[in-house]
Amino acid sequence: TLMFRKIPKNFSAHDIVSELDRYCNRRDFDFVYVPWYRYSRYNMNIAFVNFRSPASLQAAVASMTGRAWTKAPGRAPINTMCATTQGFAENLLRFQRDVLVSGEEITKNLPLVF
Repeated sequence: TLMFRKIPKNFSAHDIVSELDRYCNRRDFDFVYVPWYRYSRYNMNIAFVNFRSPASLQAAVASMTGRAWTKAPGRAPINTMCATTQGFAENLLRFQRDVLVSGEEITKNLPLVF
């Protein structure tokens, strides 16, 4: 799982997928999540993308890191690092534990699962 840091504050998971589509195949990843501040219209400046294989993750890092965001070219460049939580099932469990169990009402900004 790759963590994207310093993403534009208004980016959604759909925006991250649009960026990923420029650099890799949609079949290369299966989970995209952009956490948002609870009572804000802004995200937490991070996104999590789980890649199906180490090779596809490495290819994404090589092709994306340091590039400009297409939808926000004047912002900080794409910045990546390996996330602490790794794997599709583990990311779903973490989302469930951290967000769903908190009792927070969730109507938007759910993870995208492919």
